[in-house]
Amino acid sequence: MTTANEIRKDSAARTDRFAALETAFHDAGIKKRAAIFAAMTLAAVGPDSASGTLPRQVAEMAAALKSNPETRKLTADQTRPAIAAALLATGKDEKALEAARHALPRQHFGALSGLRPQAAIMLAVSDTEAGDALWTRHQAIIDAAPRRWYGARAIGPVPALSLALQGVTPETALARFEAARSGLEAAGLWGPTATGYAPKLAALDPNAPVLANNFKSLKEGRKTDKRLKLLNDERRALLAAAAPDPDTLHAALEPPLDAAFERKRKLSTSAGALAACLALAALGKASPDQSVRELLAIIAAEQAAVIAATTAATTAAVSTSG
Repeated sequence: MTTANEIRKDSAARTDRFAALETAFHDAGIKKRAAIFAAMTLAAVGPDSASGTLPRQVAEMAAALKSNPETRKLTADQTRPAIAAALLATGKDEKALEAARHALPRQHFGALSGLRPQAAIMLAVSDTEAGDALWTRHQAIIDAAPRRWYGARAIGPVPALSLALQGVTPETALARFEAARSGLEAAGLWGPTATGYAPKLAALDPNAPVLANNFKSLKEGRKTDKRLKLLNDERRALLAAAAPDPDTLHAALEPPLDAAFERKRKLSTSAGALAACLALAALGKASPDQSVRELLAIIAAEQAAVIAATTAATTAAVSTSG
């Protein structure tokens, strides 16, 4: 069994690799937040070496994603290099993302669905065949989940896809969801909030008492360790679900939290994302493609913000010109 000290060393190595990769991406022409997210992705799931031609390969693939009309719709400028890095880390290319886009069922991931980009990337980095068996399992997981107060199923299309790609049965998916929800509620999170976070945690196969204990430890730690305030409740929940105990959890978090806190002004909202992603990777709970899927929630949120801002600016320009 991996010790807390070994986890801390791995986390520190990933944190150092992030810094080296960020510099390498800047040198390769990828700037600012795009470089941060690309470096974060490769530090979490890429090869141990931060040198060589990898940053240039990421830049070239990001350009290919932008030039292809099929994949340009799924990516935004600030997140495109990170998506390219995720594809390279799992041995894929832009054609895999294009194929994944066409494989998604329109029932849940239609052309106007905001879930489509995240789902396409999740599918592209996976080695699971996007055939009838996958989509039957995906729909069965959704149907097995209870309904929330507003009528939608508690396990939505994207978390259900993550579980389906793992090959779990609907019964197992539901058991994991219930374990996550009960653990979060035991940790003091309000019922609807726990229900909202639980689907994302289900992919980590959480243990309810361990999850509750880990989450409480992070919550208590905020009172004396201001670095932990970089993590919002959802990221604390993910980390709590991934770690076997509080000591191991804090060991995984310490190096990236230090780095994120030192640069919190430059990193802004990405500071907590950096700490959470590198700590999750160090905990080693997930396979490489699963680790990529954990990153995609953050990447998708950034992309949604970029798209929303662009749309608002375009609408304002049209209104002014009119």
